[in-house]
Amino acid sequence: KIQKNPLVTNKGIEALQKLEHLTELNLYGTRVSNNTLITLGQMKGLKKLFVWNTSITDKAIADFKALNPDIEVIAGF
Repeated sequence: KIQKNPLVTNKGIEALQKLEHLTELNLYGTRVSNNTLITLGQMKGLKKLFVWNTSITDKAIADFKALNPDIEVIAGF
């Protein structure tokens, strides 16, 4: 379980890059930050990303969406 797990950080997300068939990722309530989006943008199979209640900023999300239009991003507080 990744969501609502405060032990999940940017470093842990890097390990997910190997999961080529991962299409959805829920990072709700984790300790990930803007740097995580760099890693996630390299995941070719990713289609849907949930990032509410994280440290990821609105600006970083907007930039990520512009660079990765095929990934649906659901964000919030």
